Amino acid sequence: METQTTQHTRVAVIGAGITGLSVSLCLSRLYRGRVAITVMAERFSPHTTSDSSGGLVIPSFSSYGTRERGKQAGEVANDRLQRWAYVTYDHLHRLHDEEGLRPEDGLMLVPTYKYFEESYPVPEWASHVIDFRSLEAGEVTALGLRADLFKTVWRFKTFVIDGKRFLPWMTRRVAEMGGRFETRKVTSLKDLCGDFDVVVNCTGLGSRDLAGDDEVYPVKGQVVAIEAPGFMEVHYHHEADLHPEYVIPRTDCVLLGSTTEGDTWSTDTEPDVVEGIYKKCVGLVPQLAGSRIVGSWGCLRPVRHPELRVEVEEVGGGTPIVHCYGHGGQGYILHWGTAMEVAGMVGRYLERGVKSSKL
Repeated sequence: METQTTQHTRVAVIGAGITGLSVSLCLSRLYRGRVAITVMAERFSPHTTSDSSGGLVIPSFSSYGTRERGKQAGEVANDRLQRWAYVTYDHLHRLHDEEGLRPEDGLMLVPTYKYFEESYPVPEWASHVIDFRSLEAGEVTALGLRADLFKTVWRFKTFVIDGKRFLPWMTRRVAEMGGRFETRKVTSLKDLCGDFDVVVNCTGLGSRDLAGDDEVYPVKGQVVAIEAPGFMEVHYHHEADLHPEYVIPRTDCVLLGSTTEGDTWSTDTEPDVVEGIYKKCVGLVPQLAGSRIVGSWGCLRPVRHPELRVEVEEVGGGTPIVHCYGHGGQGYILHWGTAMEVAGMVGRYLERGVKSSKL
């Protein structure tokens, strides 16, 4: 394990979900021997929002809904988000193909079906996933689905991330490169500037208070976990009502979801909603009928209107605070892309010798 010295540029990363750990790992790899990383968070895995997320990674993205509607909108064209999604997807391919990550590390490559009630052309991202096909009506019927109901069905292989295994894997990698971890509730970013040369804020919903950003708000999703040994397929139906129906395997269960509920801070689940999610998902994948429910929970997606924030703020004394939050339900889809963006910002300060006046 590497150790930190006074010759390193001191970087504090606030937040230990998928965004904070991605930034920490990215900085540790790109600037190895040049930075000393300290990760601070009030909660670490398995107690983060990222641990409870579905973790499906398709290299596309959704924009974020307004407070009034409290829902996430459909897919939109945004070059920056699309670039981050592709960077993330390519990174996961490298982890799988070159570094050998497997389900026990929280990374799974699984057959995926995506259903639409309207006709859609082949998406731009089809060339990035494995074995993409747009199924014919006869193939849809062979799956036990109504071809007159689902006019477009895509089949391909993509990644699913099990946060409860993947986040600990990332934590170990950061620690092996000298990163430190501190359980701490940070109440002021500026107060850290005297002890660190760069501060990176990855606190998601916490940025509402920590960064004074009223544009950050929660969109709640209720999730159901069932017992379905050996089931290793993703089924995803997201249509006009904007409430996605999904079936996503994890290493120890299968997740069913979900809801999009705006402006609520409650993570409680409601029995009628849980039952409704179960019925809809079993209707989508009949072979899961009779599977036992083993858990349910609500998770709060950290949405920022009109878009997530990845930018530098300089405070008194010239200490840069890099903000990276507001990913909504797209944290796993965008995590490495936004981490690389942050790394580029930090790198520019390293070149300018940001720590020279403080050491």
